Amino acid sequence: MVFQNKELGSFFNKEFIAFRVAPSDDAWKEMRERYEIRGTPTVVLVKADGEELDRVNGFDGVDEFVSSVKEYLSGNNLISTFISNVEANPDDVEVNFKLGKKYSSRWDDEKAYPYYAKAIELDPDDTKGFKAEATLRMAVYKIRSRENPDPGPLKQFIANNTNEEFMYESYSSLARYYQMQKENDKVLATWEEVLAKLPDKPNVMNEYAMTVFNLREESKYETAKKLAEKALNSGDEDALFIGYYNLITYHRLKEDNDSALAMYEEAIQKLPKEPFFKYGYATIVTREKLTNNYDRAIELTKEAIAMNTDSAVYWDTLSGLYFEKGEREEAIKAIEKALELRPDSKVYQSKLEKYQGQEEK
Repeated sequence: MVFQNKELGSFFNKEFIAFRVAPSDDAWKEMRERYEIRGTPTVVLVKADGEELDRVNGFDGVDEFVSSVKEYLSGNNLISTFISNVEANPDDVEVNFKLGKKYSSRWDDEKAYPYYAKAIELDPDDTKGFKAEATLRMAVYKIRSRENPDPGPLKQFIANNTNEEFMYESYSSLARYYQMQKENDKVLATWEEVLAKLPDKPNVMNEYAMTVFNLREESKYETAKKLAEKALNSGDEDALFIGYYNLITYHRLKEDNDSALAMYEEAIQKLPKEPFFKYGYATIVTREKLTNNYDRAIELTKEAIAMNTDSAVYWDTLSGLYFEKGEREEAIKAIEKALELRPDSKVYQSKLEKYQGQEEK
């Protein structure tokens, strides 16, 4: 994929190529193995000969992404620089720690581990202030091991850590581990423990509420709802998405469609660039056949599609809404677009045949 973003246009030339790899791409397996890609989204910047310049893992927003790419293409913050620094100064605490962090930012905890360990070994008294984070990163690597996850080091870190900066991440990783082990009682207990330590942190409130709703802990629904509302009204913009998601989930669990739709509308007003809530509104209307809301659902689905034209499920939902309204031609156009994006979908093909066989109402 060659970038067309105007913010990056002046930085790309014939010497550099950037491509995006997604699990559905035909080249996924080859690219994953060649560049050791560990997750998506991953954007790899390579020279014309295939040599990697650096990569951007995850997506924290356009501004952050553009900033990272500009840095890399200007020769700053490159993985090669961090490696060279360690080679030139193998007993420097800071350069070892920074290389570990660089590998961590690339989702490569296995390569990061020895550099964190080296930083701790070189500075056992923590005169540089890197020990806590290095210890946490090593513990997270241990608990996320695919073959033999070990929660011991992370539990020990939690027991000894008093730094709030690392408290949320450590508990979050432990809760995720219990979730993978299907120990739901421990998942909830973990969030209750961190909530007691960080009662005013919006992300902790939201995580607790989400856990309660996901586990269907009905006796705690009202407490979870209050926490989600508190997070939503905290003024923390990062808490808005999950806060609204939690409150919508609460109303859905209560089978209160009107309140759920009202909450969707509020979320759409507060977060107009999020297609998730526009599409979510439409899914409730479609599933529950709320005929009085069809026009609004169609309007919002179109807005979601404008933000993500390659989403087959959006087009599929739009086709269903049109069909239920009796607008067969529009339904056919929408499902044909879904099929264009997902040509192997038997479900979409079946719907197309259904729509084509239906006479105009």
